[in-house]
Amino acid sequence: MIYENKKVKELAQFAYMIIRRLDYTGKSNRIFVNSIPKSGTHLVTALLTEVDGLKNSGVHIKTYEVNKNASKSPLRNSKFSLDEYALENILKRIRLGQVVTSHLPYNKKIIEVCRNLNYKTVFMRRNLRDILFSEYYYIKKLERHFMHDWLIRNSKCMDSGIKLLLEGDGDAFPPFLDRMERFSEWCKSKDVIQVSFEDLVKVKAGEDLDFIKSYLADLLEKLGIKYEEEKLSDVTNAIKSKGSFTMRNGKAGGWREEYKKLTSLTVEKIENQLELIDNKNF
Repeated sequence: MIYENKKVKELAQFAYMIIRRLDYTGKSNRIFVNSIPKSGTHLVTALLTEVDGLKNSGVHIKTYEVNKNASKSPLRNSKFSLDEYALENILKRIRLGQVVTSHLPYNKKIIEVCRNLNYKTVFMRRNLRDILFSEYYYIKKLERHFMHDWLIRNSKCMDSGIKLLLEGDGDAFPPFLDRMERFSEWCKSKDVIQVSFEDLVKVKAGEDLDFIKSYLADLLEKLGIKYEEEKLSDVTNAIKSKGSFTMRNGKAGGWREEYKKLTSLTVEKIENQLELIDNKNF
């Protein structure tokens, strides 16, 4: 796959970003979408960019770009200290009616910067068990991932691989629980519009029309976007066909089947760790 090549991917992303910036200026608010990696960012952007007046800016803010402890190497970029000036400069360049994404750990200053620039802020969340398994398959498959060699070298099966992700590898790749806790406060902020992977999967499936209309109407109202009710079904039909190269199966609750592949001790270890974090928020 072409995106296995990191340089080609970065070049394609840069070209797409420039094209999107040049060819579109809408009338809607700018939208900042933050999420935990592997929580389904592509679903929420696919939905939003099918709404009249919204387009994808092509900009994904990388952590090192707004980190005072900046390093392009993820192995040296685990400690996050927000560079407000850098974040503000990036967000100022985004045009009205465009969506920008990121995977930034929580910092209340991020919300303040977005508010001052009249952004609507969205946080995408997902069941942590599904994130764990999605992360495992993603790192295992993607050879250019900075932890791919570590995972392959130290795990002989899924059971041992999941244990590695739970335990982490020091500062370079902290334990799963520590990495998730960095995002927990995003779920609690009243200034952030909450969107769940599980709800968007229902929208993408397109089966429960009453739920879809109600969900989309509520989301667009929170975003301050005017809409015509008859066009909501067009939005749903459009995102059904959209996918992402990072998306494995797009299922909600797939962790139940994955648990059957693990030993009871590993399942117990996962559940014990999740008890230490406010999992309900996710």
